[in-house]
Amino acid sequence: MNSNSYITITAYYRLLMPYIMNDIGIEKCLYLDTDILCVHDIADWYKQPLHNMVAAVTKDATSQPGLRENKTCHKLGMKGTDYFNSGILLMNIPEYVKYDIGNKAIELCSDQKFGEMDQDVLNILLEGHVVFDESYAYNCGMSVRNSEVPECIYMVHFTGAKKPWKLCVSELKNGTMALFDQHSWKYSYYEVWRKYAKISPWREIPFDLPKNYREWRYLANMYFKTGQFRLGIEAYLKYLACKRDK
Repeated sequence: MNSNSYITITAYYRLLMPYIMNDIGIEKCLYLDTDILCVHDIADWYKQPLHNMVAAVTKDATSQPGLRENKTCHKLGMKGTDYFNSGILLMNIPEYVKYDIGNKAIELCSDQKFGEMDQDVLNILLEGHVVFDESYAYNCGMSVRNSEVPECIYMVHFTGAKKPWKLCVSELKNGTMALFDQHSWKYSYYEVWRKYAKISPWREIPFDLPKNYREWRYLANMYFKTGQFRLGIEAYLKYLACKRDK
């Protein structure tokens, strides 16, 4: 088996762990990315029958409408347009092992570079072998628009760069800017994440400091919007310095 440096360690775990689970008799597993917040009971999602399908999956949300259907699927050589987000996978372990999905995915990733890495590869390999959820109820990512938000959200997926544990979004909340943002539904869930973080075993862990010039700019904007002008100026100067050294 080959390896590829742009595939994350987490991706390897996700792709290979089903083989170990199969050896010890586990038949079903729900994989969740670490940037997911469960806000309602997801038992029904877990209990859904998979029959001879390899996995149950959810539609991928993107900032550009129709991107997956009109471009990505065609580029990947897929026959249909059901492109899923691999951050939530309800896996049928025996079927996964039967089709040797993990090893095939790693081999395919090693042969060429994909824009969405192992997610693209899993979409190629699992086409026709998944239960596909068209709604965003069990995977409401940050690119979902207000008009697309389901009546009940079960899992919020903090996709993109603005993770809730980063300092640059530590005070992100509903406000004036929400009036002009077609994704404003998400702000309240940043607050929910912070609420649970404060009562978790990790409550003493500080927010992550910016790691690049973009995050320093986000932090500066956040401080300015919340009236913390001195901190905003300091963060903006950091942004200019990082961008200069880029």
